[in-house]
Amino acid sequence: MSAAQIPDGWAFSASIPSWTQTTLEGDELVVFYRVEVKVLPPDKNGAPRCRSVLRRFSHFKKLHGRLIEELGAARLQGLAPPRKGGFFATVNKQPALIERRRRELQEWLYALIRDPAIAHSRMLNNFLELADAARFVQRHTRDMRESFTGTGTSSARPSDSYVPPRLSEAPSFAGPPSARSTQTVAAGGPPNMRLGLHVEQRGGLKKHVRALKQRLDRASADLQDAVEVIAAEREGKRQLVSHLAALEARVSDNSGKRSAELDRLLSQVSEIDVLIGDHQREPASAHTSSPQQSHPPQSSIHTDEIRELRMRLETAESALAQSSQQGEDSEELAEKLRKAEEAAESLRGELGVAKAQLGVLAKDGETMAELREQLGRERSAKDDAVARADALAQANSQAAEASAQLQAAAGRAQDLEQQLQAAQSEAERLTAALQDERGRAQEAAAQLTQQGADDKAKLLSDMKVLAREAAEAEAAAKLESAVTSARAEGDQRMELASAGLKAEAARQMEERLKLKPGEKRQALTWNGQQRQRPG
Repeated sequence: MSAAQIPDGWAFSASIPSWTQTTLEGDELVVFYRVEVKVLPPDKNGAPRCRSVLRRFSHFKKLHGRLIEELGAARLQGLAPPRKGGFFATVNKQPALIERRRRELQEWLYALIRDPAIAHSRMLNNFLELADAARFVQRHTRDMRESFTGTGTSSARPSDSYVPPRLSEAPSFAGPPSARSTQTVAAGGPPNMRLGLHVEQRGGLKKHVRALKQRLDRASADLQDAVEVIAAEREGKRQLVSHLAALEARVSDNSGKRSAELDRLLSQVSEIDVLIGDHQREPASAHTSSPQQSHPPQSSIHTDEIRELRMRLETAESALAQSSQQGEDSEELAEKLRKAEEAAESLRGELGVAKAQLGVLAKDGETMAELREQLGRERSAKDDAVARADALAQANSQAAEASAQLQAAAGRAQDLEQQLQAAQSEAERLTAALQDERGRAQEAAAQLTQQGADDKAKLLSDMKVLAREAAEAEAAAKLESAVTSARAEGDQRMELASAGLKAEAARQMEERLKLKPGEKRQALTWNGQQRQRPG
């Protein structure tokens, strides 16, 4: 994968790892090449982003033409894209040729990126959609930073629309109407996400949108619940603060009343002690001064006073006990107040955490609002994309079947290739054998030439012999005709001789009839010799 440095510290690399086939309207079979773009932000801690765009072969040809318009033909000299005609005339129907073209397009793209002027060109940046990739990286980096820190101000957050100046100035790469419609069918997304996903991933686009909507709804419900919980906690804490204030006032009042009651009880106890001392001194003085006076009335008075003093003492003791109980109650209330203050302090800490969480939730709410707004913008496009996604899903299933068929065809092609290799080895063997046969044929041809010359000479001699034989045959024919005529003449003569012999035989027969037996036998023998002689 070739990498290039672009202005503002941004870097990118591009490759063509795969391709896909699809059928458009009119049963037109087209091939999309997946261009994978990896963008690295200037920040060392920034997360890289891999983004894919789909391009047809005609888009690469058009990119070459626009680069020539932007940079001049001299800069693009020797950087022509792969040829479409000739060997690649039926490339869309042959996977092996498609793979070969993919490799050639990737090498051509590497060559373009290796040239700094071409790598920084607006047309190439727009062809690779670097602006969208950089914008996504900027937003992704911001979300990652906020998720780790959990806090932050709106002034410190980068703008979502921020992209490097060089990238933001790139015009949109709009090809011919056919190319634009093809890209829309293949991508099935809104304009700012056009061709942003792989064709095989379009089937899950609907599910992804539903999942995103459910997450947004859950986040909204959680945010609303958090707001209600925080409001309830605030109301409870306000009531707790008022209750604590009432407890503090009550404790302070009880403390003052307890102090006054204790002072009063102490004064009563001191008075009782004084009265008891006086009563104890009065009987003794009465006995010493007037021992003869009557004591019963004074004793009854002292008894009533002592009873009254005892009652007052019991009252004071009960009041002191109540005061002690109130003191214990006050201490218990003070302990409760201390615990309540600790709980209030804990609640204040929880309130601070809740406020921080509320701030985070508020930021999440802003992000969710942005996502809702973006989802609203995309929803209109997604409605059309659903039908296209279904069509693409069907096309993907057909593509899967075609892929299986292609794999089977690839297996058959491998078998055929092996057979072809075997045939090539057999052809090489036959070629060697043919060369040997040619050598032998040349030798045989030389021999045949020599033999032909010999046969020609022999033929000439045979022709002479035949001519001589023909002459002899003609002479023989003449001789045969002469023999025939002589034979005919001989036959005539034989007939004449036969007739003469018959006459002679008749004569001799007549003579034998007159001969003796021995003479007759000799005559017959002679006649037999005479008969044999003509034959």
